[in-house]
Amino acid sequence: MTTQIVIAWAEQTALAPTGRNIMRDLNWFPEFRAEWEGKAAMWCRKAKAADQAKAEAYAAKEGKTVFVFDGAEKDPLGKAKAMALAKVQP
Repeated sequence: MTTQIVIAWAEQTALAPTGRNIMRDLNWFPEFRAEWEGKAAMWCRKAKAADQAKAEAYAAKEGKTVFVFDGAEKDPLGKAKAMALAKVQP
C-alpha cells in the first residue's frame, strides 16, 4: 500500500472590506477581514516511513503541516489545501 505525502499551509493574501464601518478616534473607518489562500506541495507520491519523517522535520522548520493520504486519493493537493484553510479560518 502506497501513501502520498503533501505539505500544506495557508497564506493571508488580501484584506477585503466587510461593508461595515467602525468608530475610531471620532471618525468612521471601513472594517476589513483577512482573506486566506491554501497552498500545497507534493512531497512524495509513493512514500515510505523515512520519507514521512523527513517531511515532518522540514514542515516543523518552515511552520507548515504534513498530510498523509492513501495512494488511491485522486486529489491530495486540493484536499490538503482545504484542510490547511480549515485550520486558520474561524
